Amino acid sequence: MAFVALAPVEANAFLAFNHAVERGDGVIPPKNREQISLAVALTTQCATFTRAR
Repeated sequence: MAFVALAPVEANAFLAFNHAVERGDGVIPPKNREQISLAVALTTQCATFTRAR
């Protein structure tokens, strides 16, 4: 992951957040978490995320 070398603080913060979102033991089911992520991406007009989904 080259982006970690370029911006280690930001990359580690993102990776920690991503790990928290994708964990399997949360109260919100994975399908609902994915729907929330998609809604946020569409609202913020994040083209990279919406293309990946």
